[in-house]
Amino acid sequence: MTKPATATLIVMRSSSKCAECGLGADPDETHHNTAPRDYYRQTPCGAKFTAITTDAVRLDGRWRAALASMRPDLPVVEYGETR
Repeated sequence: MTKPATATLIVMRSSSKCAECGLGADPDETHHNTAPRDYYRQTPCGAKFTAITTDAVRLDGRWRAALASMRPDLPVVEYGETR
């Protein structure tokens, strides 16, 4: 039996995506089950989100606070530390 995939939710200024498959993701979901309409022909990977980050050049205090507020259930990690 294979272990279910986990992924980091990557939040950008106007959208978000899954670090596992790279498709757009709904930032409110616990698993990558829904892709935005522009990805209607591709299937989300179903990975469980275990962390959150941004693709911003620098993860400063403002970004950290915004991400923690958006998803208090997920730890904030640096962009290169995606899981």
